[in-house]
Formats: sequence, structure tokens, C-alpha cells
Amino acid sequence: MDYRTYQLLAAARTRNWAIILAHLLSAPLASIIYSMKQKNPWPATVATLIFTLGIPLSVVDFGFVSFIGAPVTSIVMLCGKAGDSRRRLGIYSAEEADIMFYQGGTK
Repeated sequence: MDYRTYQLLAAARTRNWAIILAHLLSAPLASIIYSMKQKNPWPATVATLIFTLGIPLSVVDFGFVSFIGAPVTSIVMLCGKAGDSRRRLGIYSAEEADIMFYQGGTK
């Protein structure tokens, strides 16, 4: 299995329901953990940037951008990456990605 296939499988193996549930419980920690699992630092970086830029706006919008916008952005980016990786690999579920991973990258 080459490195590109490994990266695609790492992203495809993540379950979308687990990403959403983890973000509901602890958004910053979940964003970092799932970004590391997918080998993709951008969701955590963008969510942190949105949170930081939303702090001055919290006086006006009661913290909506910081505390709702950042986790939703991270969820959308992580689930989108998982879906895109599954589409590129020609599979439909995270379980199929697990099977491919343990079979060395083949169906």
C-alpha cells in the first residue's frame, strides 16, 4: 500500500456519527483528535481560527460564531474529507475502509 492510499484509508475509516458526537461533547479536543486521525491538520486549524476571530464578535452575537461556528466548521470539513476519501476509493462505508486497510489497500 502506498502512502497516498494510506492517507485516503485513514480519512475514510472515520465514522461521521462519531465525529458529530465527539464535537457535541468536547469540540476543541474532538477537532484535534479527528484531524490527527485523518492526517489532515486543516479542520482543527480553521476551527481554531474561526473561534479566535469570533471572540471580538461575541459582544454582539453572544458567542454564536465562536461556540457554534467553529465546531460546525470542523464537523463539515472532517465529514467532507471522509466522504471524499470514500468516493475516491470506491467504497461506501467506514467498515469497508477498515477491511481495505487490513487487507493492505485492496478490495
